[in-house]
Amino acid sequence: MHKKVRRFVKVKFHPVLILLPSLLIIFSIAYGPFLLTIYYSTLFYHLYKPAQVSFRGLANYVLLFTSERFLESIFKTTLLTILAISIELPLGLAIALLFFREIPGIRFFRGIVALPMIITPVVAALMFRLFLDPITGPLSYLLSMLGLPSPEWFGHETALITMVIIDAWQWTPFFFLVFLTGLLGIERSELEAAEIDGAGFFQKLRYIILPHLRLIMLIALTIRAIDCFKIFDIIFTLTRGGPGRATEVLSIYIFQQTFESGLIGIGAAASIVTFAILMALGNALLRMISKAGVG
Repeated sequence: MHKKVRRFVKVKFHPVLILLPSLLIIFSIAYGPFLLTIYYSTLFYHLYKPAQVSFRGLANYVLLFTSERFLESIFKTTLLTILAISIELPLGLAIALLFFREIPGIRFFRGIVALPMIITPVVAALMFRLFLDPITGPLSYLLSMLGLPSPEWFGHETALITMVIIDAWQWTPFFFLVFLTGLLGIERSELEAAEIDGAGFFQKLRYIILPHLRLIMLIALTIRAIDCFKIFDIIFTLTRGGPGRATEVLSIYIFQQTFESGLIGIGAAASIVTFAILMALGNALLRMISKAGVG
């Protein structure tokens, strides 16, 4: 009996066999839905007519790239991403430079600046809906006190800009925290030596601060660009892609095609195209990061 137990204990399992159950679970959770989405993108599959399923090959992709609505959603998503990051990055850097000093209570104020980032997007959207209400909103009341008209924040021409402003309000603190972390890593002695040599603020910014922050800036830019390209919560809560299709970005387009129109194949194909765009964007930014790291 003891010999059998010893033989059993001496049996060695290959590491892959030990990890196989965990790998199968991870694969099924992480890659199973993705592979299923690729499969659905080749089908005509209507959510409300599940019996009428047929293979279409790449027809869904051809239909997408000949659809003016889909191409407009890509343009609006790209425009929103560029505008939002163009505001958030320099503003986050400016606030970080402002708070890069040791004065009493500075940690408290740094925490206050970071507060918008910890608010969930849906709550932030509801806050702005109340704040920007054209009749009862505090901003409209303040403008009326000054004798100024209240803008139509969610009009056809302004709704996308309003989404950019809300996104910038919530995510500028992300760049602020990233840049502040990078600034705190700069040796004070290096900045003091530059001051002794007669360097002004902009000279220190150009030759010391920005080169030091270049790598961390690109990493933050990569994270934020990918995240912004997937924006959904704020727009869905406030406008659901409207008015008309003024704020119909890619994520809203996919939602409407899949769940409102019931076109599973079209929605799946649009999801795969979005994934390909994000992969291309991520790879381009990662190349810039690798070059900056080598440099």
